[in-house]
Amino acid sequence: MPTGVRMSYGTAAWLAISLAAWMANAALHLEFSNWIVASYNTPFGLFVPRDHTLTIATLVSLFMATIIARQWWHGVKPVLSISAWCLIFTIMISSMKLITTTNVEMIHFLQYGLLTCLLAQAFDAKRENWPLLPLMFLVIFLGILDELNQYFYLTPNNSSYIDFNDFVLNQIGACAGLLAWYGFRQAPATRPVWGMLHTVILGAYILLLLAVLALCLTGYLRYTPKGTVPPGGIDIINGNPVIFFQREPGLLSSSIPTFTSGEYYVMGALEGFFVMLAITSLLAVYVKLSQMPSR
Repeated sequence: MPTGVRMSYGTAAWLAISLAAWMANAALHLEFSNWIVASYNTPFGLFVPRDHTLTIATLVSLFMATIIARQWWHGVKPVLSISAWCLIFTIMISSMKLITTTNVEMIHFLQYGLLTCLLAQAFDAKRENWPLLPLMFLVIFLGILDELNQYFYLTPNNSSYIDFNDFVLNQIGACAGLLAWYGFRQAPATRPVWGMLHTVILGAYILLLLAVLALCLTGYLRYTPKGTVPPGGIDIINGNPVIFFQREPGLLSSSIPTFTSGEYYVMGALEGFFVMLAITSLLAVYVKLSQMPSR
């Protein structure tokens, strides 16, 4: 919705649907996790959803391949979009190998890819304005709120640190959603200024940054504790509550054994920031290249 234009009923409705889907995903995270790992007796034998992640991933991949093929047939800029999809899939596979515990983590891609498509439908249903970066920043912010909710409230016993890995996974999913929405299309040479969307997103990030800085400067937020912190990441020190990024020393910026075999790397705050900045830069390059006239 460009500057100076009131929000339409369609935009408001799709925005409400998007936020409802995000809140349901955030609220039901624990129930979904329990469902994934539970065992169910069926007429065909014991069924454990977690054991079928490869099958589900294959079906989703085939569905995405169908969408990509259809876009390729009817769209423009095939080399750019196919290259972008290859890069997205490479990043997905690499992240699954390096920064996740199990294949179940790939659900982040699907959840935040769909959320991005819903928000794109709300703000740019005709695909005319191309607010890719604002939409990505909005989805990242919602992903951050989701992960903080898990760490502090929803799953405090299972969360040992603020999960910057999941921040990155959510962003990768957002990029895939944007590519599914805008791929194989010609971007407008001059995109409208998205005043309201930019203002809301910028304001949200400024408030978050100011809150983090204020808590750090006052000592109420610290990166690592000296010992073990109770579930929820909050400990009482000298009579005051102190929030910690990790519940015990040495978790962030280290390799940790997975639940099954092998190890995965837990990114720290700076590492997570720079990886997300790199992905953002790649998206900015894609938008720039999409603005160039098709040959």
